[in-house]
Amino acid sequence: MRGVDSLALTWQVIQSTGQEHRPTTGKGWDANMKKVLLVDDNLSAREALRLVLESQHIECVEMGNGSEALEWLASHQADLIISDNQMPVLTGLDFIDQIQLHQKPANEPPVILLSGHLNEQDKHRARQAGVFAILDKPCNFNEFLSMVQLALQG
Repeated sequence: MRGVDSLALTWQVIQSTGQEHRPTTGKGWDANMKKVLLVDDNLSAREALRLVLESQHIECVEMGNGSEALEWLASHQADLIISDNQMPVLTGLDFIDQIQLHQKPANEPPVILLSGHLNEQDKHRARQAGVFAILDKPCNFNEFLSMVQLALQG
């Protein structure tokens, strides 16, 4: 997406959540606020998801691929990971496999996998890896928020 399309998507996000975007400045964030790690190589998709999450007062950390996200997870903790599957460097499924190798099971956050291109074999692999939810792209923002809230309650 570019330019006008990105702005239109941003407006749709605001309309669908009924709330305005609050910019990520790092200032004024509540220490008890839930933290979500967004992993997607598509900047516009990440921005749209961030807008939806921030409208619900959820802090977002954004990474462009699974390798960057693994580096961040080595020294930080997320309450939830939301990852695309089709990305350079590491696919979402490979990223999830790496999380399981490096995280202790008690510290492993739930994962929501987003993709428009998962075949049944990949969906099975994701379920076997313990993915909390698999959502097709493009996703319905209300369904997306419901899954996020369920994952954060667990």
